[in-house]
Amino acid sequence: MFKHQCLFCGGDPSEPNHWRSCDGRQGGVEAGAFNPREAFGPPPAVGLTPETWDASHSAATKVEPAADTLRAEVFAYIRVRVDGATDDEIQTSLHMDGNTERPRRWELYNAGLIYSDGYRINPRGRKCAVWFARRG
Repeated sequence: MFKHQCLFCGGDPSEPNHWRSCDGRQGGVEAGAFNPREAFGPPPAVGLTPETWDASHSAATKVEPAADTLRAEVFAYIRVRVDGATDDEIQTSLHMDGNTERPRRWELYNAGLIYSDGYRINPRGRKCAVWFARRG
C-alpha cells in the first residue's frame, strides 16, 4: 500500500492531530493554527442523477484519506511556479489524473489560497486558466 508523506514535515498526514504538530517548512505556529479538515471539509460529491451522484460519492470517499496530501502537492506545485500553472501543467508534472487534480485545485481556490489570472494555450490549442498562489 502506498503511504503519502506530508510535504511540510515528511510525517504521516493521516495520523490524528498531524496538522497540530507538523513543524516542517510550514512552521509550528502556522501548523498549529491550520487544520485542513476544518478548512476544507470532506471531498465534494457531485452528480446530476442518482447514478452519477453514487459514483461521485464513491470516488470522494475513496480519495478522502489522501485528499489532504494531494491538495498539499497541488498547492506546493502552484507556489513554486512564478509564472503560474494551468491544470494541464499541474496534472502532467504531478502525474495526477484530472479528476483528482481539479477538485483539489477547486478546494484551494475556495479556501482563498490560489487565484486565477490570465490564460495560456495548452498543447491541444485550448485556452486554460493560469493559477497563482496568494502571497502573504
